[in-house]
Amino acid sequence: ARTYAFVAEQTAGMEFATLDPFNTGEWTLTGNGKKIWVWTNMRSYTNHLNSAWTINGIPSGTTQLRVYGWDGFNGPRQTINVAAGQTSATISGLAENETHMVVSVPGALPNGT
Repeated sequence: ARTYAFVAEQTAGMEFATLDPFNTGEWTLTGNGKKIWVWTNMRSYTNHLNSAWTINGIPSGTTQLRVYGWDGFNGPRQTINVAAGQTSATISGLAENETHMVVSVPGALPNGT
């Protein structure tokens, strides 16, 4: 229940932009002023099983990327600062046999975080 509540909170007001769950194992959501990338790093879901993942299309105005695992309600596993104009990032140290979620954080969030 905690994982579902966390995902529902993060994806509120968002829609799927891309879906490729059984080839790359990746999908993206956009809306509510942010973008979320999801990658299922499992042999039966992705054609690029790895401990590193490159995401593209970082929205303008993003200042951070927060990387979550299945236990996202415990907080991000990594926080990556994003430079002005940066459009891609490679995230390393990702576990296999797990789903990862990266959330773009715009410069000014309504709740001040």
